[in-house]
Amino acid sequence: MDKHVLDHWDRRSLDALLPHFQRAKVSVKISSGFFTVSGFDLIQSALIGTKTFILVGYDDTQSANLVGKLLEDIRVDLMRWGRANRREAVSLLVAKLSKQEIYFRENDDEPYADARVRKNDHSKVYIIDDEMVWLGSLNLTNKGLIDNHESNGALTEPERVQTWVRFFMEKWDAPDTKDLTLELLQRLRAWLELADPFHVYLKSIQALVPREEPEPPRKGYKLPADYQRVIIKRIIRQLKTYKGAMLVASTGMGKTVMATDVCYKLHRERIIDSVLVFAPKLTHLNWEEDLDNAGINHQTFSREILGQKRSLGKEAKRLQRYLDKLDDQYIIVIDESHYFRNENKSGGKQKLSFSRVIERVNESGCYVLLLTATPYAKGFEDINNQLKLLPHCGPERMQTTSGQFVLSGMQMIRHPNAWAIPRHNFLESFRRLEVATLISTSWVARNFGIQAAEGDYLERPDGEMWIPHLNLLKVNVPLPFEMEMKNLIGKDYFKHVKTSIPTRDGGFITTESSIEERVSEAWSSSPLALQVTLFQVMEDNYDVSFKVRQEKRRESIEPVFSELQEMSYQDDPKLQALIQIISKHESEKIIVFTLRHPTATYLKTAIERQLPDMSTATPIQQLDQMNYATLEDDALQTMIQKFAPISNNVEPPLDAIDILILTNAHSTGINLQDANVVINYDLAWTPDVIIQRAGRIMRFWKEPRQVHIYAFVGVFEEDDPILTYEASGVSRQLASLTARSNEAQEIIEIPILPEDEHQRITSLGRFSRVTLEDLGELEATEVEDYSGGSPFLKHITALIQNQDLADALRDDINSAKLYDGEHEIIYLLIRHQGEFEWLVFNVSLNQLEEWSNDNLLEAIACNEDESVAVVDKEILETVAQSMRNDWCQRNNVHSSEVERICAMYLKPRMVEDNLNDLVRIDAVN
Repeated sequence: MDKHVLDHWDRRSLDALLPHFQRAKVSVKISSGFFTVSGFDLIQSALIGTKTFILVGYDDTQSANLVGKLLEDIRVDLMRWGRANRREAVSLLVAKLSKQEIYFRENDDEPYADARVRKNDHSKVYIIDDEMVWLGSLNLTNKGLIDNHESNGALTEPERVQTWVRFFMEKWDAPDTKDLTLELLQRLRAWLELADPFHVYLKSIQALVPREEPEPPRKGYKLPADYQRVIIKRIIRQLKTYKGAMLVASTGMGKTVMATDVCYKLHRERIIDSVLVFAPKLTHLNWEEDLDNAGINHQTFSREILGQKRSLGKEAKRLQRYLDKLDDQYIIVIDESHYFRNENKSGGKQKLSFSRVIERVNESGCYVLLLTATPYAKGFEDINNQLKLLPHCGPERMQTTSGQFVLSGMQMIRHPNAWAIPRHNFLESFRRLEVATLISTSWVARNFGIQAAEGDYLERPDGEMWIPHLNLLKVNVPLPFEMEMKNLIGKDYFKHVKTSIPTRDGGFITTESSIEERVSEAWSSSPLALQVTLFQVMEDNYDVSFKVRQEKRRESIEPVFSELQEMSYQDDPKLQALIQIISKHESEKIIVFTLRHPTATYLKTAIERQLPDMSTATPIQQLDQMNYATLEDDALQTMIQKFAPISNNVEPPLDAIDILILTNAHSTGINLQDANVVINYDLAWTPDVIIQRAGRIMRFWKEPRQVHIYAFVGVFEEDDPILTYEASGVSRQLASLTARSNEAQEIIEIPILPEDEHQRITSLGRFSRVTLEDLGELEATEVEDYSGGSPFLKHITALIQNQDLADALRDDINSAKLYDGEHEIIYLLIRHQGEFEWLVFNVSLNQLEEWSNDNLLEAIACNEDESVAVVDKEILETVAQSMRNDWCQRNNVHSSEVERICAMYLKPRMVEDNLNDLVRIDAVN
């Protein structure tokens, strides 16, 4: 292009303007509607040795704080600038702003840059040496100089040029013109410096937390609370990365709300268009209502239907139609996924429910979300079996069911890419699993609870919800006919020939004590339950061969059986203890849990007779002397609504129920939080059931309240060591349950059995660390200390505790810290269209790497006093920019659409130690 061109109307105005700047010897005066560092960088090499005056103007539609607006525009431009080394450009500008071009000091003609800002002034004027004026629509920005079609023309007549110089200087010296040179200089100097590592850590955690205020898609939609939004964002990220996720959340945390919002957001992004839900029958109405309000196509099924062959029944055929329709636009939500913790039937064959889900998930490419409060009952395989339902995209591993790696010649049990955790230290491994999220009520209470005189509460979209105080009480009661039953058990009257029988968890065992365990359970439950069980033993109604012949059994058992028939309610100390507890809570709703159907009907009748003013109900119905049945779902739903109308969103009925007696079959999937008393009349065999029972009332409530959880424990009164050992099934159950309950507390962080006779807990937030025995080997051989929940929760906690500082931090900050890794790593966080991307580059190996968010946060985690490591800032800048630009190229995204949020240089601590050693050695020499 002709260096003396004076007229231009096209792109690349820079080509026309730059030759004139290069001829400037004294000064350049610039008035521009906008200014960016990237724009100034295009011309600053031509301005060396000249005085530069920059006047930036905004029209009245811009922010009233003009200085702030200009500085913000400069900051945003830097964030989006793709220059390979931004530091170089900023350093040159800082040098001009700070008047530190020392090469011209001799002539006392020190070049400098000055910048001012005016309101309602968006002129575009470039005056060169007061000899030429370049006029037009050209802003001093990268877009203006390079991309936009701009019209420009030059004036060289001296009189007209001087008129424009006078115009410029009048604006420059006007009272309403503000000087921002110093503030811009300070901002750019700060930008060049490395920030505190803690600041990058906080900025990174903020990427995990939603910033937008949610809007309900339809009336009636349940907006998630703040703590739920954090979890929702994490689950969405897991689903986008792995197509599968597992949420373990304490009962009452709103898993349905969170799962629905996950589906809604994925649907809004057009990632999914349909939802298939497997959930307990009594929750179907809630699921359907929530998904209807989200405006998502959905179908809801009971998990039991998965185990039915497609030829059996209308519902099974309907399910098969939808399984056949599955594709990558579907998401399967499995509520109460702990029901899938047992993969195989008796005999070791895989259950149909497992094979159908696993096959269709991996064929269709659909998404899967698992929800539960109690992921295991015994150990790590309970969890692994559920993880098999997720898409098989985990790291390749060849493991047997015992967690051992497969050797040549061994049968591989699980798919090499199925998600799995090892036996050893399985809870910690589960907590750190990329597809898992564990959250507890106590964590929410600690980090989101607001303290008040009445207790702690949460601010939720539907109003204040209070976190209950917890009152744990243990009730020790003697077992009836202690000596007689010890003798019967000790003399093997209930032992049988060894046989293989199904277990509660769907497997099978070879045993001679299965009936003895039933007798022990019935003995600790109620006189009626024991009576029914003893009758079955006497009449040979069990499909086993007893070691003691029937006549002898009947002769020995009959006296106890007859006395049981003669017992009155007043003769039953356990029942009378229950009556006293109910009387104590007569104005409150009460749930009583038992293991045995006969006990449920026994308690209902006894309470009605002894406390006639209390309305009592149970879904267990007695058909005849020895047989019982459970109400159909519709009748059970009506009973639940009469007991808990508030929780189930119905009008309180006139025939309200005060006491509800349930078995374990109804310990999950129903809303009963109108009650604030749960009585474990019979202890369960596994802690997950105890947790689920407590979960019926351990939920946030609309007003402050205290919930009470009672545990009835049978105790021996007679001190006969031999007989007590022989009859120790009851005691062993309690010991085993206590051990497993301690392990279960690792997830929920709240005690479920009282440590003493009475334990009162006024703030759930104080439960942050518990010491537990490792159940991985099912032995009390290893004691470890954990902090409950997924590791990412501690990072969220750090953010919450420093929220004001985090909110005040600017984007586009860099830092460096020492860490315990082996390689030099540069981590970069960028944002594109509101979504964050985490990039990691191994400087030592010169390659990009895939790090999970959790692992990366663990590496950059630090305290506020963490010092900045000594690193080469130029390497950090150029590598980070290269990572950013490479990501743009790979994803076909224009550089200006991507914002730099923060970067961190991770320097191995051992490298720092080695350098210090060298310094010390050199000093000695």
